[in-house]
Amino acid sequence: MRISRIHIKNYRSLRNIDIYPKGLCALVGENNAGKSNILRALNLVLGEAYPSARSLDKTDFFNNDICNSILIEVYFEDNEENVEKIFLKAGIDEETEALKVELKMKYRGYPDEYYVKKDIKEKYGIIHIKAIRDLERHLGQSSWTLLGKISRLLNEEFSNVSDESTRIEIDRLYQSIKEKLSIKKFKLLEKELKEALSSQLLRTEHDIKLDFQPFDPLDYYKTLQLIPKELGEIKEISQLGDGTKNMILLALFRAYAKTFPGTSIIAIEEPEIYLHPQSCKSLYTLFRELEDKGTQIILTTHHPEFVDLEYFDEICVVRKSKDKDGLYSTSVTQVDINSFVEKRRRETGIHAITSESIRQFLRNISNSEANKSFFSRFIVIVEGNTEKFALPIYAKKLGFDFDKRSVEVVGVNGKNQIDTFISLYEEFDFPYYVIWDGDKDKQKDVEANRRITRRLKGEEIDWPETEIAEKFAVFENNWEDEFSKNLPGYDTLVEEAMKIYGLKKDRNKEIVAKYIANKLAKEEIPDFIVDIVSKIEALWEGYENGKARDV
Repeated sequence: MRISRIHIKNYRSLRNIDIYPKGLCALVGENNAGKSNILRALNLVLGEAYPSARSLDKTDFFNNDICNSILIEVYFEDNEENVEKIFLKAGIDEETEALKVELKMKYRGYPDEYYVKKDIKEKYGIIHIKAIRDLERHLGQSSWTLLGKISRLLNEEFSNVSDESTRIEIDRLYQSIKEKLSIKKFKLLEKELKEALSSQLLRTEHDIKLDFQPFDPLDYYKTLQLIPKELGEIKEISQLGDGTKNMILLALFRAYAKTFPGTSIIAIEEPEIYLHPQSCKSLYTLFRELEDKGTQIILTTHHPEFVDLEYFDEICVVRKSKDKDGLYSTSVTQVDINSFVEKRRRETGIHAITSESIRQFLRNISNSEANKSFFSRFIVIVEGNTEKFALPIYAKKLGFDFDKRSVEVVGVNGKNQIDTFISLYEEFDFPYYVIWDGDKDKQKDVEANRRITRRLKGEEIDWPETEIAEKFAVFENNWEDEFSKNLPGYDTLVEEAMKIYGLKKDRNKEIVAKYIANKLAKEEIPDFIVDIVSKIEALWEGYENGKARDV
């Protein structure tokens, strides 16, 4: 059971969006972009409560206008019940002029709509783990909590594998336990309660009795509890720290998902909360394993360990900006891998490109730094660490702080990869600037030069001359050669860095570049670097002002 599409219209900041979640779906974006609104909308349709007019207020409607009718549709992949979608409609009823909220469903291949029954709602419901972790709630026995679902599934499994004689034996053992627990005060309480109830039922025709049971004969696991211990001492849940509670909740989630794969859809906000970086990496690995076994996980995150360049089609970039009517609304950008494959075939003329070859290519160069680019506003694509380490230092000295403006410099391990990254970032609607070496002195990578210049200049050039343009900078030879031409005393600075750090010639160029960047005062920065930073700043400002991107 998996969601295939989510369509949301006029709910909070979500004016009109579509999401096609994969088995693992990461919603990334800045604070207040609308990520949590997407999970709230999903929970409104597939969560515990049946939504009603009381579930919504003015702020739940787009632009705070109750006349903007809400529609939230959740479509499913093929399933046993043949459910096509479950959806919510909320708006002003024309007859009563009151707010009307309906939760309905539709079967695949049939035109009629039906109200959602309890069994369907429970089976297709999500487990929503909010950013404010509520361990106590998920240890309750509701059908919508982790422990409640575990209890129900264990009971179903027990009913399937046990026979009548086993259940009779369990009943006998429980009766024996009840007798030992029936102390004097227990019996007195039971007697008084029965008498009180009898006095209320004298005028009815029903013979109702009340009995205390140490277990539910219809649900053997309903009394299942999680009891934490610390240094061998039993602790109340309320005594535990928030970090410990979060770890217990995630451990419970892990145990549930691995024991009962594919039985629920998990929506989790910011799984990185309270976790060390290594734990984040481990948890993401677990998410991948669970997805492979059939569990669908939809998450919001601000941590690069929970996205992977290789699986870019699982990433949804969530942004909030002014739309065509001048109203702030949320947009979601998602890239389909099959469409991307077709694009790369057209761009390169290589028809052997497949989704697997794209993934393998990205797998070989994927790292946490590349993953960070999906959390940025603007991307500078460079060949490697030399520019990556030095350029942000120069920009900061020139008054344009990359970190404050959410500019990410991505080193792609050589210019042969640059055009692929350009294509990918264009699909995700990221503004970008490209810097690369022409390598004319080395007569190196002429094909890469042709591909990049064809894309950025509209013509193929074997050995481009040095040029600082609006969207790119290319050096006739390389970064170091350009510094040598434009910075007096450059060779002396290189020798200083090599001596201080014990470096060999033409090795660890990024360390030398970073040393020089830190050493130079603002007025000593070469003009070509000033020009590059100026071009990046202009593009950034154009994007921020809505001039570089149609919303």
